Amino acid sequence: MYMELSHGEVVKIWSMNGEQSNYWLEATYTLGSFSPTKLWLEGVVGSTVTGDIAIDDVSLTFGPCPADATCNFEGYLCQWNQVDDDVFDWQFGNNGTSSSGTGPALDHTYGTEMGQYLHIEASSPRVPGDMARIESSPYPAGGRYCFEFFYHMFGTSIGTLSIYTKASKQDSAPLELVWVESGNQGDLWRYGYTTVTNSAEFTIVVEGVVGTSYSGDISIDDLKTVAGDCAPTGFCDFERNFCTWTNVFSRDLDELDWSRNAGSTYSATTGPLVDHTTGTSSGFYIYTETSSASSGDKSWLTSPSYDATTTMQSGGRCLTFWYHMFGPGVGSLNVYIALDLQGSFAPGDPVWSKSGDQGDYWLSAFVNITAEQRYFIIIEAVHGSGFAGDISLDDIDIFEFPCAPQTLPTLPPIDPPTQPPSPWDCDFELNWCGFNNEADLRLNWTRIQGATPHSATGPTTDHTTLSPQGYYVFVDVDYANEGDHKNDAGRLHSPTVTSTSEDGMCVSFWYHMYGDHVNQLNVYVQQRDYQTTAVWSRTGSQGQRWNYGQTHISRLGDWSIVFEALRGDGFKGDIALDDIKFFIGACPTTAICDFEEASICGFQDDPTADFTWRRHQGNTTTSNSGPSFDHTTQTSNGYYMYTEVSSNDLVEGSKARLISTMHPATVGKCVVFWYHMYGKSIGTLNVWSTQEGVTSSAPHWSLSGNHEDLWRRASFQYESIVPFQIVFEGVRGFNVAGDISIDDVELRDQNCELPGTCDFDVDSCGWVNAVDDHFDWMLYRDATETDNTGPSSDHTGNGLC
Repeated sequence: MYMELSHGEVVKIWSMNGEQSNYWLEATYTLGSFSPTKLWLEGVVGSTVTGDIAIDDVSLTFGPCPADATCNFEGYLCQWNQVDDDVFDWQFGNNGTSSSGTGPALDHTYGTEMGQYLHIEASSPRVPGDMARIESSPYPAGGRYCFEFFYHMFGTSIGTLSIYTKASKQDSAPLELVWVESGNQGDLWRYGYTTVTNSAEFTIVVEGVVGTSYSGDISIDDLKTVAGDCAPTGFCDFERNFCTWTNVFSRDLDELDWSRNAGSTYSATTGPLVDHTTGTSSGFYIYTETSSASSGDKSWLTSPSYDATTTMQSGGRCLTFWYHMFGPGVGSLNVYIALDLQGSFAPGDPVWSKSGDQGDYWLSAFVNITAEQRYFIIIEAVHGSGFAGDISLDDIDIFEFPCAPQTLPTLPPIDPPTQPPSPWDCDFELNWCGFNNEADLRLNWTRIQGATPHSATGPTTDHTTLSPQGYYVFVDVDYANEGDHKNDAGRLHSPTVTSTSEDGMCVSFWYHMYGDHVNQLNVYVQQRDYQTTAVWSRTGSQGQRWNYGQTHISRLGDWSIVFEALRGDGFKGDIALDDIKFFIGACPTTAICDFEEASICGFQDDPTADFTWRRHQGNTTTSNSGPSFDHTTQTSNGYYMYTEVSSNDLVEGSKARLISTMHPATVGKCVVFWYHMYGKSIGTLNVWSTQEGVTSSAPHWSLSGNHEDLWRRASFQYESIVPFQIVFEGVRGFNVAGDISIDDVELRDQNCELPGTCDFDVDSCGWVNAVDDHFDWMLYRDATETDNTGPSSDHTGNGLC
């Protein structure tokens, strides 16, 4: 931008060069002229066609622009001024300083020899202790700002760089030190920041002090102030910028840069549609654009330098972040600890790594960081193949303590894209989001952080952040005088939901049900004064982990969801909820088919068979045959599939076949399912497969006869070089007491264990409690409740026993 004065002189007053990322940026400049002026906006073409420059919303207002320390020193000082009470001035520089062995070769803004920065030249006539200062425009009294900057302090005789605040209207006011760094910090740009404030109107002063010799040049670049206090070290949601994280500009270390973006990436079938922080297409994240990348190209994102963790009382730090790796060309994402060697990086082996397509979801990662000397954290994306390999990051944070041991939650389905947020979503991090307790009940839901009050029940972290700092809600079932309070209820009502789509709405949530006395969690729909029967239910301990739940609501109009927790026989029965979401349409397909939805996961009856499988709740129509509850929820509200054999048209040997959707070719999957075969006339349950319309020559699994009134687990290994379907075949016995049922069908990406093999780290692997004994075996973690008996940990070493 140029200003043309009335006598014809044209003065450049503002300039910006190079790519500034794919979003609108605000620029301001305070005009000072006592005569009429004209403004010129000039755009200069770059080297190729991909160099469009755009402007919008130009405005002129009376009075000076708000104080803003933002400056990249590309030819002018912006709103900074040299001061008179120092010894010498800061100088513009580029392509190195005049002294060898000190100063930067590249600026920070562009990472080029052409880019400019500000520096102090320590060569003669300077002597040790000489100081140079620049001062910002004034900031209002009481204002609080985060002052961010990049600094370069490389050389054997580096002095001191200091940041002060100063009361601007008091000539004799002392400087107040808010940040300082001294000595050689290596041949690289480092990020600095500090919160600045003053009870009076104030300015920011940046001071460089010469060291003991000429090899002591200090440089600064990319100064900026943002309203409000600075965020904690290491944290970044990328909503405004990269915070403390930076790209590495040396092509000796990486080939690609991380870019800040909102909405979808440039390539279809890869990258997120929304960020993780806001869950919207207007929220920002960072990603590696792989459209023009070569296989193996790397992108390094580096943290600030941290002190050795051996100096910390906690003994380590915890790095957390959310990542998105979706697309057939996705390579790998790695985390390194790189020792700070004063100008070079020395990364070792990755301390965390993930490769390949992880689905169209934001996923969380937790990495323990330990180092015996000063270090950086490097997050590296490595390109796989093709254009559909974008890798994204969001919501990075670093805690001053090690990560808590994580029990990985059950992942939700990975097929559909991340859903945009609704007005009724709640992660309970800030408040209740309009959810409320039903009055006049014995139990209430409580919003809480960390572990619940009692051991051996309830979660230790929330689900959103998987940390003790996150919030969730739970029902505390402990009473001072217990008495007989089994089935006492606590009900949590959602805000009123308005549904106008004939596709209905999916309600998803994460639940935690762990403890000897856990009873039941039910979900209802309430519309005006009418409350449905349970549309979703779970009974009993579901393991010491967060589990994913969802249910489809087809009702139109205004309604609310009711979560009901029922108390069991004692205090070890805490039930918790977190991350409740609402979105229009059918619920996504999950990895396990529990037949709770009417779509039955795409299974279809074979029209050429003698009869059909039925989706059912509770008891079958024939006494002394079939289950009284499903396997998933262990209640009469849950659904399962069964063969109803009481029809007069059926004879011994009649068959019903249930065929799955088409699955892709696989080098090995474990097909797991639960079956119920109870009755004096049970026939046979066979499991077949079909490939390209041809049925397997023999069943992969088969069982006949009465196997008691129990749900039992079965599995078999399967592989196919072509797409395939799984077929469940029920064969009728000699009379009506022969109902056969299945539930919870799952194809796992792992080898099946031999029947009976179990480490109890996830579930009981098909081992079931007998019904005719006095009490039950329980999955347990850590020490038992009674002192001087039982183990303090499991034998496997992974947690549960």
